[in-house]
Amino acid sequence: MKKFAIETRQVRGKRITVQTILEFLSAKETEEEILKQYPSLEKENTTACLRFAFRLMDGNYILKPVS
Repeated sequence: MKKFAIETRQVRGKRITVQTILEFLSAKETEEEILKQYPSLEKENTTACLRFAFRLMDGNYILKPVS
């Protein structure tokens, strides 16, 4: 398995979730700012988070009305 894999929605070996990384990115934080705040992360970790999100969204989803 890859060193930078995602497991259980957390970056492997870290106590930081994919959601946290994605929230920082969506708030227009740069990758460099995130890495400065979380020095244990590496650039490949943020890339793995984006790949994880892409794979989730790459599935086929059907929206159904809620009653």
